[in-house]
Amino acid sequence: MPSPIQPAIPSKAPRTRYQAKRVSLPGVVRVPLAKHELERFRFRSSNPLRAAWQEENRGRSDGWDEMFERYAAEADGDAEQSRVKGPASKDSRSGLRTSAASVHVLPRKPDLSSSASGASAVASHYNARPDAGLDARRDSPILPLRQFNNWVKSTIITKFGARNGRVLDLGAGKGGDLRKWHAKHVQEVVLVDIAAQSIEQAKARYDERKQTYHAEFFAFDAFGSAVSEHIPASILEPLFDNVSLQFCMHYAWDKVSKVNLMLENVAKYLKPGGIFIGTIPDADRLRRDLKALPNDELSFGNEYFRVSFDPTAPQKKETCPAFGHKYTFWLKDAIDECDEYVVDFEQFESLANQMGLRLIYRKTFEEVWLEVGEQRDSEAHRLLGAMRIPHPSTCSIPMQPALWEAASLYLAFAFEKAPTPAFG
Repeated sequence: MPSPIQPAIPSKAPRTRYQAKRVSLPGVVRVPLAKHELERFRFRSSNPLRAAWQEENRGRSDGWDEMFERYAAEADGDAEQSRVKGPASKDSRSGLRTSAASVHVLPRKPDLSSSASGASAVASHYNARPDAGLDARRDSPILPLRQFNNWVKSTIITKFGARNGRVLDLGAGKGGDLRKWHAKHVQEVVLVDIAAQSIEQAKARYDERKQTYHAEFFAFDAFGSAVSEHIPASILEPLFDNVSLQFCMHYAWDKVSKVNLMLENVAKYLKPGGIFIGTIPDADRLRRDLKALPNDELSFGNEYFRVSFDPTAPQKKETCPAFGHKYTFWLKDAIDECDEYVVDFEQFESLANQMGLRLIYRKTFEEVWLEVGEQRDSEAHRLLGAMRIPHPSTCSIPMQPALWEAASLYLAFAFEKAPTPAFG
């Protein structure tokens, strides 16, 4: 009797052997993760529970910072601490880095000098300030001043920024200039700030706005150490078309050695013909207002800002030293009694010249505004309307007098690097 027909058994697909995905180069699996690698995993985490916790606990520590402090205290070799990731991904068609970003927060050995303690205070101040968000910024009592400052920065970036260039921003803060550089169609921006929290917020802002250029983010003191100790040669050696220092250089002006280090960080990695731009308090204005104070008074300002010179050195009211002329600055809804230093512009220009940098632009914010008002065909003139800045033809000052007193404390500058590099 024939056996019954058995139902056909479907054949099993051949099993695919497990293939591990290598995430590190061969031969390095026994090397401990460097700090920047730990940070990369931290900020690239896609865990929704972690993201929710961070959103609900803005400003609170998640334990990583404390761990990194111990890491820094126990680490013994700066070279190993500063070890960086391998070459960034390349676009095979253009040879450029793709529009990804990395965050690097590197440990520092403790520095007990007064200069280092001042830098630490600045970092702590900006780390403690939350990113209030767009709605809160629109409700700020100093909104016209913020808009005007942003317009001035946009103006000098428009005027001196290299199209399709590379940018090194040594006081990037929370990334407020990301869109300004986007308008210049730059290829890459390297952002550095002393405040790790600000760098985190800058990276978040970069991700949210989906910028088309590549970016790298580093947290360290660019006025207290050489950038080459923290940023890999693969990023630095192509050199930069622009170096930017916006509203931050006055923190470096406590002693000449610190200023020279800061300027070397600028000049060494700026291309010949590249432009160094920035904004700083106007020393002439600060000194004039200080000397106008009666008797032994050392403070001036109004309900929006206050400049208070060091009461332990009242003799500096008359002598006005080139370096170390300290004052504290308060700006409503922005800066809480931070120590700053008068930037003596003559010394600035002299030291910059020694680094191969030639002054090509210096104007107070008021002069920038009045000049652009006459340049009706310029992009900066168009930005007046786009950024809601009153035109000089319609008013004598672009905001209420008390705010203008604060905004007009500043000047903008630009230096060009000599065709023959000052560094070998």
